[in-house]
Amino acid sequence: MTKWYRITKPKQKGLLKTDSRNELDLFAYDSASSIYLSSTDRDTGNLAEDVGIRRQLAIVPPGAEVCVRVELEVPSASASLNPSHEQKESSFVLQTLLKGNEKESSTISVLWNLTDNVKYVQNMMSGLLDQIESLKNLLNWTSPSKTFPLYVALVAVWLVTILVPGRLIVLAIGLYEFFFVFMPIPEGRNTMIRFGNLVQSIPNDDDLAQIYGTEKKAYAASKQAEWKHTEKSRKLQLVLDSPWHGLVSIKGSSSSSGHLAGSGEEWVEVFLLLQGRRLVWWVSEEALDQGKMAAGQLLLCGHSGLAQVSPMDIRKFGGDSRLIAVFGQDYVGRPQKLSILLQDSDSKQSLYALLNALSS
Repeated sequence: MTKWYRITKPKQKGLLKTDSRNELDLFAYDSASSIYLSSTDRDTGNLAEDVGIRRQLAIVPPGAEVCVRVELEVPSASASLNPSHEQKESSFVLQTLLKGNEKESSTISVLWNLTDNVKYVQNMMSGLLDQIESLKNLLNWTSPSKTFPLYVALVAVWLVTILVPGRLIVLAIGLYEFFFVFMPIPEGRNTMIRFGNLVQSIPNDDDLAQIYGTEKKAYAASKQAEWKHTEKSRKLQLVLDSPWHGLVSIKGSSSSSGHLAGSGEEWVEVFLLLQGRRLVWWVSEEALDQGKMAAGQLLLCGHSGLAQVSPMDIRKFGGDSRLIAVFGQDYVGRPQKLSILLQDSDSKQSLYALLNALSS
């Protein structure tokens, strides 16, 4: 499809106007042949260059139209060379105002960017200190897989300086610097870049604190709990002379314990300790620390010792790996059987050995 447009012929040099009401010349864009045609081309079929129209190959999307209105006014040379007095005054005032604004804007700009400059200096110093800490950690076995080759290389250099004369080393370094420009440098094997990557891969002190912070807290908590347990064990050994103590569940009846009196079919959690030839228990460990009276006791005297564990208890707990049955007497000499459920098999073995030694 061919569309026809109109364009004004230039009337004078330096002035180009487009107006459909003035002298017009028709031109068209032929989408089939991708060339511009003037009205003369349309009438005569000539593809030569027409007035104000230059034909060229172009790729224009179908249906696209661009309307341009251009006006160029060139001031005369005499007006620019001989300005009037009013023009000079206006130019002087304008330049004065511009200089004042520049000075004010520069001062404000310096104050405005002061915080940015301080942040830049802080970040630069932080990066430098991080690199120094990473280099220090590289030498103190923070990453053994990277520290070991470094020390091997240092030992190798030390051996070379001992075995090879110094003048030969200086000569080799000088020759290397001389022939360095002639040696091919493999791409991506820059020594400084590799060393920088090595230093960057080593964590600094802040990174180590963040990485191992949780583990340090857990380790400190475990050590504190271990210390409390050790302190409590020593206190029990010194004050109560108890070789074994711990939280257990017991089942039995005793006339001296209100909460254990009855049929003896319920398991009750207590804090049990072995003191001499008797088993003594409290309601909780806090009750013992507060100096309260014991909830019950079993005397290991007379006809006493280890007994057979109940088959019902073995069936209930899936075995006897944590069960112990002890036969003894209460404080008035009546026979009493006590079933003990310990927390693990190690606790059972230690208590079983102590009770067996007392009964033998």
